[in-house]
Amino acid sequence: MIGSNEVEKHYFETYKQNHLTTNNEDSLILGDITDSIIKEKIINSKNKVDKVGLVIGGPPCQGFSMIGRAKKATLEERTKGFIDDPRNQLFKYYLKFAEKLSPKLVLIENVKGLASASGYRDLIEKSLTDTGKYGYDTSSHILNAKDFGLAQNRERIFFIGVRKDISEKYDISASEIFNEIIKEKKDP
Repeated sequence: MIGSNEVEKHYFETYKQNHLTTNNEDSLILGDITDSIIKEKIINSKNKVDKVGLVIGGPPCQGFSMIGRAKKATLEERTKGFIDDPRNQLFKYYLKFAEKLSPKLVLIENVKGLASASGYRDLIEKSLTDTGKYGYDTSSHILNAKDFGLAQNRERIFFIGVRKDISEKYDISASEIFNEIIKEKKDP
């Protein structure tokens, strides 16, 4: 791991304890990705390696949460809530990091509610397809943690992007990666 970012201090401290071998200021970055100093620190973390293989992230999901949406009375209020919630725009910063770092693979995780959130699923897939010099072959799928041996019944949406030059060179697509993942599902 060359770098990690978290905005919540308590989560950050837990992460540091779980990753003691990378526990330094250059690798573990506390702060808001919309802050220019934090953005620069994250981009500069790339300087430790020649090429970035994978960028993994889960941009904030509270604005897409089914629980949060259920609190809104009408469809109009729920839709307006998606548009007005600034947390729902943070995936754009994440994609900017993918553009700058140009990893071979990109993985984005979020709440299942994003799949039905006013076109956000398509927007993220399209944006990832057009990200960076090469663009990415993209696919998304809803997976449940319990299907992979975890003790939680938690559905999440995952986006995979394979940089197009890598996809062509190795003849692999994001959809094929999901197909391989799904083969690993555990029987109930």
